[in-house]
Amino acid sequence: MKRTFTHLLTLFALMIATSACSDDLVQAPAEAEPDTIESIDDVAFLQGEWGGTLEYLDYTSERRVSLAVDVNITRGQGEAGDPQFSVRMIFTEPDGRKVGGTSLFAVPESGIVDYNGDRWTVDSFTEIRNVPELVMSTLGQDDNRAATIRTTVRLEDGELTIRKDVQYTGETDYINRNVFTLEK
Repeated sequence: MKRTFTHLLTLFALMIATSACSDDLVQAPAEAEPDTIESIDDVAFLQGEWGGTLEYLDYTSERRVSLAVDVNITRGQGEAGDPQFSVRMIFTEPDGRKVGGTSLFAVPESGIVDYNGDRWTVDSFTEIRNVPELVMSTLGQDDNRAATIRTTVRLEDGELTIRKDVQYTGETDYINRNVFTLEK
């Protein structure tokens, strides 16, 4: 069943950001029946202008940092004519300096998300009581260590949250690295 899911956009921002930390872990409710994303149209709601914060753990200082972030997601076409999103993020550093960049997001096949060339597997895509939640994962690096990276995107009461949780190779628990909190 196809659904509109706005939160994927912010997920993109989470993937680019440095890590943050929190003791909470996100899990899909037990009664949720997993679905998947079939095409970029399923996440068309991500389009638009979002603003909010990114909270992350600064590895150097071992302190939590909160940055203001503006995200603009627009639909376009890739080189082969396939639909994709352009995700432009601008972060305001603690010293007031603005940094950012643009990333590309696509759904090349059912259950797969391509974000700047990295392939993510959609673990679940659910909607319970009008609250959509996307969980996807990939193998990668965090703090120069091999890890499974899980991103959870959730839209509730107009607030989009994107969490990056990391499970290092050989470990059993996930730890939270960062959280985006955004509104349109």
